[in-house]
Amino acid sequence: MRAFVEGVGLLGPGLQGWPAARRVLSGEEPLRSASTVITASELLPPAERRRTPVSVKLATWAQRLVEASRDLVAMLQ
Repeated sequence: MRAFVEGVGLLGPGLQGWPAARRVLSGEEPLRSASTVITASELLPPAERRRTPVSVKLATWAQRLVEASRDLVAMLQ
């Protein structure tokens, strides 16, 4: 079996995305307690964004991360 990692994402209390989390995890910056902010996708109409459950917000966040990673990989090739 072969597996490839095309991108890394991290979201949690005080860790808003990989760039910020990397600095905290490497000890460059201290962890600052903060709420986790998960925004709904702009692809959804405003009324749907307001009603979107957390599970859907997380899924769309992950999908945006994958798409951004693919764009970055394509630019680097």
